[in-house]
Amino acid sequence: MPPKVPPGQELNREDDSTFKNMMKNYEAKQYKKALKLVDQVLKNNPNHAESLAMKGLVQSNLPNYNKTEAYDLVKLALSKHLKSLICWHVYGLLHRSNQNYTEAIKCYKQALKIEDNNVAILRDLAMLQTHMRDLASLTETRQKLLETKASSKVNWQMFAFAHHLQGNHDTALAILDTYEKIMGLPDTKYDASEFLLYRILIKFESGDYEGTLKLFNLYRNQIVDWDYTWLTCAECYEKLGMKEKAIETYMKLIDLNAEDNESIDALMLVIADPDKISAQYKKLRELYPKSQTIQKMEVDHSTGDEFRELATAFIKPYIVKGIPSLGSAVKSFYQTPEKSEIIGAILHGVEKEALDKETVFGVPTDKMTIVWIWTVLAHHHMRLGAPDTAAEYAEKAIEHTPTLDALYSLKAKVLKKQGKLEEAADMADTARKMDLADRFLNTECAKYMLRCNKFEEAAKIFNVFTYKPLHETWSNILDMQVMWYETELGDCLYRLGDIENSLKKYLLIDHHFKDINEDQFYFHHYISHRHNPRSYLGLLRFMDTAKNHRFYCNAAKRVVRCYLDIHKLGKEEVQKRIDEGFQHSDAEREKLLTKEQREKDKEFEVTVNYDEPLQAASKPFLAELLKYRGTELDTQLLAIELHTAMNKPVRALQNVKQALSLPGASSSAELKRLTVAFFEAVASVENQVIGDLLKTEKDAILSKFTC
Repeated sequence: MPPKVPPGQELNREDDSTFKNMMKNYEAKQYKKALKLVDQVLKNNPNHAESLAMKGLVQSNLPNYNKTEAYDLVKLALSKHLKSLICWHVYGLLHRSNQNYTEAIKCYKQALKIEDNNVAILRDLAMLQTHMRDLASLTETRQKLLETKASSKVNWQMFAFAHHLQGNHDTALAILDTYEKIMGLPDTKYDASEFLLYRILIKFESGDYEGTLKLFNLYRNQIVDWDYTWLTCAECYEKLGMKEKAIETYMKLIDLNAEDNESIDALMLVIADPDKISAQYKKLRELYPKSQTIQKMEVDHSTGDEFRELATAFIKPYIVKGIPSLGSAVKSFYQTPEKSEIIGAILHGVEKEALDKETVFGVPTDKMTIVWIWTVLAHHHMRLGAPDTAAEYAEKAIEHTPTLDALYSLKAKVLKKQGKLEEAADMADTARKMDLADRFLNTECAKYMLRCNKFEEAAKIFNVFTYKPLHETWSNILDMQVMWYETELGDCLYRLGDIENSLKKYLLIDHHFKDINEDQFYFHHYISHRHNPRSYLGLLRFMDTAKNHRFYCNAAKRVVRCYLDIHKLGKEEVQKRIDEGFQHSDAEREKLLTKEQREKDKEFEVTVNYDEPLQAASKPFLAELLKYRGTELDTQLLAIELHTAMNKPVRALQNVKQALSLPGASSSAELKRLTVAFFEAVASVENQVIGDLLKTEKDAILSKFTC
């Protein structure tokens, strides 16, 4: 039975109709209309709890809303009607909109105590549990949804999906089998194929490779995604030790797409024998003569005279046809000094032929051929660590054809390698001005400007593509989540000594990743009504490791470094070092913004934790770095320094040992410096057990250094 309604909580027919109309407007996102209607109900019924709660929820969706006022209204509503399903649901929605997911789940569960089979609340709860990866609870909620509405196809599929996420493969398959018996396959051919492939995916992940192959044979006439089919079949054959079958299947995949380097790599891993791999590459080259990927991978694999022959054949069409991307195309060939020498010999031979005979590989040259040869030779010498020689070739090319913007861009790279950042920025600007519509040239120039600490010039260059006034450029950068720019600007400010503002720029990247994580929340409901659980699974697994991205990890390292600096220098000293030029330009920019733009910028506000800088660096930043980049020396160096500063000797000792286990770490002067500093800092540790441990380990650790 539904709970009794307290006195004063029932509406008359007219107000009830207004309340329902208000709910429709809220669901249609007509928040201003909904607010007028709820105020109308409250005018006649000032103590009506559900109207008070809805007013708080509606206000939370309006711009410039007062968060405290919205929460106060919902709390007031609950005080007037504690057993109201709507009030608890609204309270959960309010917490959810403010990313208080744990509290939102508590509210939904409280609402379900009042009405345990409310589909809307169960669905909202399931989405939150998926988002929080509370898989055990998610399975229970999905089961309840299925029991409440067994006629829904979505409920069957998502119940199986929940068990799959938990690793209950057999249960997930049994649910899908039952679903197919009751509901049949989805209507369209694509949806039916996705349903069957998802079943195959679960079978494969359960480790039943023979069963997976049987399912493929059973459903072969109903499957449309053959890329995935052949790839999974090949992996099954490989796991079962059926080498010939695996090779045959990978060949089918390559036949579908001869530029698929992953399939070619997988094929060669199965073959394993170097001689057989060479024979297989030759066979592939004969079968797919137009595939540049196969040609390039064959060159990568080859050695000695074979490498010379194949590399020459690979380079020839680029030079004869004047394809300017040869410099980047041969990048992977520089694996060993021997191969680098061979590439150099080929290129210098081509240059000599072009200058002496006006031919390349026996083909007559045009006036631009020598320019492309000099360009690739400049790249070649940069890779060999000879930027001065590279500069000579870049100058020759510019002197020959001074109207080609790519040559000035190349010269800028050479100057950067030489350490001449100011000249590199000027050269990049010259290239940019030759084609102002080229986004790449503008981006490169902005990056060079930031690297020589010219942040105002960089902003003007970036403004070329924002199509907005200059003072709105930063807002545009925030909106578009241009993380490379924020990192480079942070580096620029750090070099200028402005630790606070540089840290704020790095923290913005963490802010963006939080936004990306929040964006997946709205995908949970959308995807549940589509028949593509494989894509959904891919999204969830990607989001679980999203912070492994280099943008986040690079920013996290810088955040830890800045917080360590704040710990050493103190708040007062850090704020003294704020760059006046940047602060002034930022203040001037803000004066020109409209009220709406200022409010929008506030969404991206980040704060520096001066009170607990070491704790702020430790979680989440160092924790994420150790999780994803623990095998990098930079990460372990930061961990040693931070844990030493936090007076956590055991953790710091673990980091020292992990660092020393990395290749080449024993010759790192910085690691030795930090290790010595660590042992000095813990020389008088109070805990005797830890002190004895450190004394025992000290000599053994220090003896491992070779520097």
